[in-house]
Amino acid sequence: MGRVSDVGTVMKLPPHLAYLRDCIHGKKSSQAVQRAAVDMFPVPVTSLQSTAINNSYRVLAVDDYPTNRLLLAQQLGILGMQAKIAAGGHEALGMWQTEKFDLIITDCNMPLMDGYSLARAIREAEGAVPPYPRTPIMAWTANALPNVIDQCRLAGIDDILSKPADLEKLRVMLEKWLPKNKINHKADSKIASSDNSQKSPNMEADNQTEDVLNQKILIEALGGNEKIAKELLIKFRDSLPARIARLEAALSTGDLGSAKNASHQLKGAAATMGAAPLSYICEQIELAAIAGDSAPLPALHIAFSRSVVKLAAELAKL
Repeated sequence: MGRVSDVGTVMKLPPHLAYLRDCIHGKKSSQAVQRAAVDMFPVPVTSLQSTAINNSYRVLAVDDYPTNRLLLAQQLGILGMQAKIAAGGHEALGMWQTEKFDLIITDCNMPLMDGYSLARAIREAEGAVPPYPRTPIMAWTANALPNVIDQCRLAGIDDILSKPADLEKLRVMLEKWLPKNKINHKADSKIASSDNSQKSPNMEADNQTEDVLNQKILIEALGGNEKIAKELLIKFRDSLPARIARLEAALSTGDLGSAKNASHQLKGAAATMGAAPLSYICEQIELAAIAGDSAPLPALHIAFSRSVVKLAAELAKL
């Protein structure tokens, strides 16, 4: 479905991340990883009904994190859609200009051209003469907060789907926005407010005590398909060292801008894969970076590193 080529391993990793890489690729035992978590980071840290809709629909899924877009494409396929994927806003805009899509689902925060800029570019093009038919655009984001909702509206985004999204919520969203002449419409007209009023799992304070990796979340999001869930988890596992190194580097140098971007990206991917504790810590890093507050970052850095090593112990079992 796609080639995960944007998670290169060319950068030189610090010693503890090199150890993590070995753990992830099976060169260390899970017991060794558990011991390393204590040695390296000693500071404690406080079933669906019929899902097929209509396979004549073409939906474009846009996300810069490989496992996120592959998960969404798989979910769309389960729901009977013809899914195509794009790794960023520029690629998605080019595809929209040359192909016909009934709906676009896009991440908001992406490098170069983010989801907001993509939506604005599409809306501007749709207003040209002769005008394009209006394409529904959904934001797929781990930040369904009031300021994000406002940004989406200003950009011309029609609705918001929170990460991680289960199949039923995705199905209802699709039924709401896909052309009514092609679909037996059953959508709840209040889906936008009802979906966004729910707390994101990342916002729960007790997430620090949740399972390091809850595979059930991903399996359920894929309609019970354990084989595909495992394949996506392996892709997620293989992408981690480079992603983690970027965030580690930003935290070590106090680069709040890079820390914000790296933590946001990893937060969403961890949430969709069922790694709630890592997602929660990444969210705290992102919020501190947005606020320009570097004071909590040293403690968060330690918490992040501990969480990563614990997650590696679980991923090494795959």
